[in-house]
Amino acid sequence: MSKYLLGRSAAAALAAGFLIVGMMVLGTVGAEPSGKAARLDCFSRGEGADYFALSLKPETPTSAPGPREIVFLVDTSASQAGDYRSDGIGTLKGVLSTLDQEDRVKLIAVDLNAVPLTEGFVAPSGPKMTAALAKLDARVPLGATDMKKALNATADSFSADSKNPRAAIYVGDGMSTAELLGTEEFEKLTGRLVDGRIPVSSCPVGPRIDEQLLGALAGKTGGVVVPMGPRAATQLAAATAASVLYPGKDVVWPKGFTVYPTRMPPLRTDRDSVVIGTYAGKGPYEIKMTAAGPGGPENLSWTVQPVESNEDNNYLVELVDRAKVDGGVSLPLIDSSSLDQARQAINAGVDDLGRLARQALATGNLDDALRFANEAIGRDPRNPEALAVKGAVAKRRRGEGAQPDGEAPPAAPAAPGTPELAGDLDLRGPMPAAGEGFAAAVGREEAVIATVIKTQVQNVVNQARGRMGADPEGALQELKLTLEMVRQTPDLNPDVRDQLRDVTERAIRTARRRQTEVEQDRQQRQENLARDKERMLINEDLSRTQQKVRQLMERLESLMEEGRYRFAEEAAAKEAMEAAPDNPVPVLATLQARQTGYLHDAMALRVARQKGVVDALYEVERSHVPFPGEPPIVYPEASVWQELTARRREKYSSMHLATQGTAEKKIADALKSPTQMEFIETPLQDVIDFLKDYHQIEIQLDNRALEEVGTGSDTPITKNLKGISLRSALRLMLRELELTYVIRDEVLYITTQEEAETQLTTKVYPVADLV
Repeated sequence: MSKYLLGRSAAAALAAGFLIVGMMVLGTVGAEPSGKAARLDCFSRGEGADYFALSLKPETPTSAPGPREIVFLVDTSASQAGDYRSDGIGTLKGVLSTLDQEDRVKLIAVDLNAVPLTEGFVAPSGPKMTAALAKLDARVPLGATDMKKALNATADSFSADSKNPRAAIYVGDGMSTAELLGTEEFEKLTGRLVDGRIPVSSCPVGPRIDEQLLGALAGKTGGVVVPMGPRAATQLAAATAASVLYPGKDVVWPKGFTVYPTRMPPLRTDRDSVVIGTYAGKGPYEIKMTAAGPGGPENLSWTVQPVESNEDNNYLVELVDRAKVDGGVSLPLIDSSSLDQARQAINAGVDDLGRLARQALATGNLDDALRFANEAIGRDPRNPEALAVKGAVAKRRRGEGAQPDGEAPPAAPAAPGTPELAGDLDLRGPMPAAGEGFAAAVGREEAVIATVIKTQVQNVVNQARGRMGADPEGALQELKLTLEMVRQTPDLNPDVRDQLRDVTERAIRTARRRQTEVEQDRQQRQENLARDKERMLINEDLSRTQQKVRQLMERLESLMEEGRYRFAEEAAAKEAMEAAPDNPVPVLATLQARQTGYLHDAMALRVARQKGVVDALYEVERSHVPFPGEPPIVYPEASVWQELTARRREKYSSMHLATQGTAEKKIADALKSPTQMEFIETPLQDVIDFLKDYHQIEIQLDNRALEEVGTGSDTPITKNLKGISLRSALRLMLRELELTYVIRDEVLYITTQEEAETQLTTKVYPVADLV
């Protein structure tokens, strides 16, 4: 009996799985929102359970004032390669070119970690952003994506005291395979972003996209989802400019309303926001809340009248049931367009239930056929296939139209789009005879499961074969997941399991072979592009070299005309030879400039020599002119000269042209005073500190100059000196280290000899006695 229950549960779970996958939909900014500020669509099951979908839109200014702060998250995981990477980076550059120069952008690369590519927020165009884009181009797409780290990095990027409008844009597939996000963790992350007033918009790109995560993220934070396309950059930039209002906890819902998500999502002025739930009463209803907007708190209110119950809204039953599981946290509801997509997905699930009911009826499993039909009718009372199956079950149980004993019921129809694989799988499955009691029931249950799994496997194989030419990696992943599903599906006949596994493995081998071919083609294209780029660079370099040599030759001719032969040789001609060492033109130009310069110098020397000879002979002739002895020259006594000389030496022994302050005079006097040194392996800095305290003067080390010669402040000093001046002691000690001292800026500097030679002072000495 347990096996029978497990089989029924597996079939039901499989049918529910189709519905869950179909509900992963996205709302996009391309859909036109309702023109009304509020709308309440309803559906009543007639059992006192009334369901609603409420659309709300605030009427406030369409743009947030002031410059914006935007965090741009770019997925750089392994899935973002080839055209996906080009599209993502192209969209990023398009948004940057659309933003105002007053806006500020922070660029973050997202894979296993969230790596900032800019130091804080920078201008959307400029050298800093250019450098960040170069870093992004240099990153190789590797690893998986961790959306938890990406969203936490987004929240940490904004300063708490900043009052500018905020926004975040994510470009990638949203597949957080590095660390899966649970419901509680996702709720905490979105709550943190909402508290920080950070709406997260996204532009999905990649071979596989987590539509549910990106849709739920946009809906819970007040963002939008923009499909990849020519207008994606413009739409994302416009989304950052729209006003976003964040409702507080004082939302007043009408009595009898149960609303999902339980926390009211943010409201945007460029689209409507939707919530779902159950209600009681006839209306009209009044909804009130206080929301934080760009200009401060705003009081919002809407009065809505329920629209008459419509069978087209029966999808709300399943949607609300799904929301009850986690409070609506994971529902990807953004705006009215996302509701339309949810309706389509759920209706597609209802159609799947109808097909399952038809297949169960075909295998003679009336209980499962009736159960699937009733579940489909509960979601869509007008589903024709489910109504037909329910009527057929009733007729068979009354004995009308029953299959004769021993005859197999009609085979289930093949899934659409699968005739080309009719030879791969037998979709009919085993058909037990009627009237075999419990064993027949178990067999029929296994037949239903086998039929469903066969259909799903065949669809996946067909789709994979169609994708192998463009996306073999994605097709391979889908096939691997399908193979794992076949291995883990319970209550599957071993023969059927082996058949499905063989078909899937053959398709996997084909996908791997195709993947290798695609990779080889890609590598060949890359090699061809690299060779073409290399040839282009060589031609460009040759052209630049020729142009540079031509410009240098023109410069050389100009210098030659000006008579600057030496400069023409050393500058223009030499640089031309270095730029084109194999070109004979610069070599000939160098030799010509050198020979012309030498000839010019030789002619100048000849003229100077001739003039010098004539001038020297003139001085000789002039020296022959005599002078008279009257009146005679009378000189004072020697004692007078000695007194004058002593007095002049005392006053003008040397004159320092620079003004010497009190501190510098104190240092000069200290250099003449006696000192003592008794040091053994003492660091240089400690020696300087001792002399500073001993002589009461300021002594500093020129650390920059000392580091250039490899001498540090910890250099050991061993010296024993007594009874000599501080000047002599310093010279003896510093000479061993190839150092010296200078007096500058009222400080005695210990520096290198080369540095001291650049700091000269001017003194004047009397030389009258030498004349």
